[in-house]
Amino acid sequence: MPVDDSLFREAGARIDRVDEVLILSHHRPDGDAIGSTVAARAVLRQRGKRVPAFLLDPVPQRYRKLVGNGPIEVWDPAVHGTHLERAQAVLVLDTASWLQLEAVQDPLRRVEDRVIVVDHHQTQDGLGGLQLIDRTAAATGLLLYEWFCALAWPMPRIAQDGLFAALATDTGWFRFSNADARAMRAAAELVQAGVASHEVYEAIYWSESAARIALTTRALDSLRLYANDRLAVMQLDQACFRDCHAERSDSEDLINEPMRIGSVLVSVFLVEQPDGRVRVSLRSKGQVDVAGLAARWGGGGHARAAGYRADGPMAAANAAIVDILGETLAQLAPEP
Repeated sequence: MPVDDSLFREAGARIDRVDEVLILSHHRPDGDAIGSTVAARAVLRQRGKRVPAFLLDPVPQRYRKLVGNGPIEVWDPAVHGTHLERAQAVLVLDTASWLQLEAVQDPLRRVEDRVIVVDHHQTQDGLGGLQLIDRTAAATGLLLYEWFCALAWPMPRIAQDGLFAALATDTGWFRFSNADARAMRAAAELVQAGVASHEVYEAIYWSESAARIALTTRALDSLRLYANDRLAVMQLDQACFRDCHAERSDSEDLINEPMRIGSVLVSVFLVEQPDGRVRVSLRSKGQVDVAGLAARWGGGGHARAAGYRADGPMAAANAAIVDILGETLAQLAPEP
């Protein structure tokens, strides 16, 4: 349910009492994490705060224009550890899970009482602090927008663009089921305030690298259908990334490609990691709760979008998820 205004006021009061707010978001940052970080940093700077902001992985190519002239740093424990220790408040965006903050877990636990979490995911695993969490919100960017509006905090243009990008990317540019009236109203208000939606779209989706296009081709070449064509599986190993001169972030959103197939109810995308483990991403059209499946392996997410990490090799991870989903899909009523 929506965050109560009293929590928004409490979080705002905490920030107003301090001079510095450190911002963190999760590994493999997406449009919601990056747009939310850009927006929160701009709004808090305008309120006179020092706002060091960190991501746990580099900003993907497609979001670099969104960040603008103020690059967000990538967390390095050896360099930035003292930043967290001295921060008077810590704003954790787009996750409420320790698992997604692996690189910064230890120092963050020591300052947990200073943490403010803003998140909308279904899965949580005990990350504490003051929690502004609403699982019904389409994006973390939507919660930030509602927070800033509730406190009448001015949002400069870069913040408005970041919030719109957060909302638009997490709703699949308003195609997914989470693009509800609440999300649409916020998007419309941001456009009315001056956001040029086509410019945000072009900045993100017309800035792809040649490497990403090559990687897309390799992923689609790997596509296999199972369970009477209701399950789609793609995979990329480390050799694919080397051959395409691609980064791991270039694989973002490729899981959605098989969802265009009418018979497909669930899409699975397996990506081999440098350490030999396998990142397994899951998407559902709604008939299968993939967050519940991901939780079996220590992962999580949303009912329609989730993921987890599996031990390698790729073939074993592939077989395990195909077996489970094959059984799950077999229990569903046949399509009319």
